[in-house]
Amino acid sequence: MPTKDDPRMLATLRSFNRAMGAQLGMPQEVDEDVTEMYLALTGAAANEIVRPAAPFSALFAGWLYGSGRADSLEEAAAMVGEALRTVEVERPA
Repeated sequence: MPTKDDPRMLATLRSFNRAMGAQLGMPQEVDEDVTEMYLALTGAAANEIVRPAAPFSALFAGWLYGSGRADSLEEAAAMVGEALRTVEVERPA
């Protein structure tokens, strides 16, 4: 399995981001800083909560930004990151 520093994986991710952005009509490309920020956010959710929580952390950040509760993607990611550190999750035995 490739690591996040694997050049082929990162090249594929950049290509995916460009293609999806174009397909969805986004006005600008997803830059490297935003990519790294969301990889860190989803990685934290996967490691601190449970692996399938990763995409939901990005969903929550998108909701915060889209609803106007966060003024930027960076602020939305920070808000979700803080929530990940403080949320109480039931963990069945």
